[in-house]
Amino acid sequence: MEFSREEQRAIIKFFCAKGENCVNIYRELVSVCGDSALDYSNVNRWMAKFKKGRVSSTDLPRPGRPSSSRTDANKERVENLILSDRRVTVEDICAHTGLTHGTVMRIIKEDLQMTKVSARWVPKMPRQRSTTQGSNCHRIPGGTGN
Repeated sequence: MEFSREEQRAIIKFFCAKGENCVNIYRELVSVCGDSALDYSNVNRWMAKFKKGRVSSTDLPRPGRPSSSRTDANKERVENLILSDRRVTVEDICAHTGLTHGTVMRIIKEDLQMTKVSARWVPKMPRQRSTTQGSNCHRIPGGTGN
């Protein structure tokens, strides 16, 4: 049977409340979870946290930059700026949204499927190749005949 990390922490919390020592808790986890068991140092670390009064067995949120700025809300903000002024520049969008240049470009190109034509943002048109474009070339009478 496989247990998630959070479930294993709950098991550690239970055995810690019963007064078991770290070695016995680790052995129990290995006997039940096998190779997916937390290593001894993690069992020891979580046991110390629970003894100090920690209640939750989930990870605390970490500070720092979010994993992605390409959220639905940011996509909508970029799209609204473009729709309100088709001549808006990427730099203006960056200034209004606080997003980086690269993020704005990825939202415009990949998510909104837009491109810049004659200083205006327009939806990309799918390319369709016609059989008359380039494949059926004929010699022009009186031409050089290359």
